[in-house]
Amino acid sequence: MMNMENDKHRKYTDEWTIEQHPLDAELEPAPELTQNLIEYPDAMLLHTTRLSRELPRQLDLFEINFPLSRRKDSARITGSITMQEVYDQLPNLTHEDMLFYIGISRLWNEGYKSFTPQLVYRYAIANKNARVTAKQKQQVIDSLSKMRSMYLTIDVTPEYVGMYKKMDIEEIQLDENLVYIRGAKVTMQGRTYEGYELLKQPVLDRYAQDLKQITYFDRDLLEGTSGTEDALLNKYMAERLASMENNRNSIASNRILLTSIYEAMDVHSPNKDKRRKIKNKVDSLLASWKNKGRITNYEFVKKGKAFHAVDIVYKKG
Repeated sequence: MMNMENDKHRKYTDEWTIEQHPLDAELEPAPELTQNLIEYPDAMLLHTTRLSRELPRQLDLFEINFPLSRRKDSARITGSITMQEVYDQLPNLTHEDMLFYIGISRLWNEGYKSFTPQLVYRYAIANKNARVTAKQKQQVIDSLSKMRSMYLTIDVTPEYVGMYKKMDIEEIQLDENLVYIRGAKVTMQGRTYEGYELLKQPVLDRYAQDLKQITYFDRDLLEGTSGTEDALLNKYMAERLASMENNRNSIASNRILLTSIYEAMDVHSPNKDKRRKIKNKVDSLLASWKNKGRITNYEFVKKGKAFHAVDIVYKKG
């Protein structure tokens, strides 16, 4: 693989090489795939399952354990994620990983089974015009390399029991790779790139469909313009708004803590200046949603002298 540190003056490129992944040796050689003109839907899907939200919060993926609700008698989701290649220590899943995961889920649902890292990035941040830098492309490659090595063994029976109350459900377990992809040559508009072939619907996408926990947001409401940090903010706020608007969710609060926003953006221990910048981004995002009629109003809430939350007034169905 080319060394980006020795190529600092080359900001945009399509010539990075995706190294062969150890799991590719188990598959037949990938065919060269051709992708026609790429289209971007007006509305982008989001997964609203508890599992998708909780995975980045799990400190030890080998021992996944969290409640389905805040009730004391809540059922729990349990299981583990193991790696199919050797790591010094079990990696964590980040919110950025889950952003790229939603990108490939969106591609699958639009019928695209082959794609480049740049296309994953653009679908993830919901911005069809994004110019993808070498660093951003490498972020996608590293994330997909990690996620394709992850094998889930997670008991999700309580989720299905809660959804399908009239059915006799004994045990349902997610027991497969987080994502089934392999490296492949992808030809787009007459040019051949290093890319991927998606061999199967992503498991968390199928899971969300089973539980009817998928929502759609207008692409222009989700569009990230300054990289993954903005896209993570937009994604999290959209997921929270969807939860508020869900008539079946009687305990969803319209108050969003700023600390929860930091976490969802993979921003840890932000200093005063960073907190101010994020608060301004939230303000700008919600003002845009209000102007477009997606929410009715919003108000920041102080705790002492500092802002600590934002309340959203939304249209109830």
